[in-house]
Amino acid sequence: MNQVPISFASARDQAVDMIGQNMRWVAAYRQVYAIGELIDRLFPDPAARGLFERSDENGNVLEQLAHLRAIDRSKASAVEPQRILTIRLPESMHHRLARESDALEISLNRLAISKLLEPALPEHIPSGGKRLGRRCRASSSDPSAERR
Repeated sequence: MNQVPISFASARDQAVDMIGQNMRWVAAYRQVYAIGELIDRLFPDPAARGLFERSDENGNVLEQLAHLRAIDRSKASAVEPQRILTIRLPESMHHRLARESDALEISLNRLAISKLLEPALPEHIPSGGKRLGRRCRASSSDPSAERR
């Protein structure tokens, strides 16, 4: 059966509706962006999903999610378990991020989450070479673990 492609505007509208039905940003994020949820279902092809993620319509969705993050001061752990991500970065990059978070009067963690919500542009990611560092380990409490 051929599936009719969905428009970016329709995907945006569905995502914004879902966000509007939530009072917690983590729950809204999960329903829209988690593996196997709305955006994955609407755009099962990775190339199409990537195009949507870099679209203005997805920017609108992220703005709505940012608005919800601004008013939701609850702990994310109240909605789902949290994971810790440790990254190595140059000291100069850390200083720049710290300055940016100070200017915005937000924590470095909040700034990092905001930046992680943005789609990575393939042209900004180095390609080739051996993958270094630890691989992501699936958690037994993670419902999407079998999909990784």
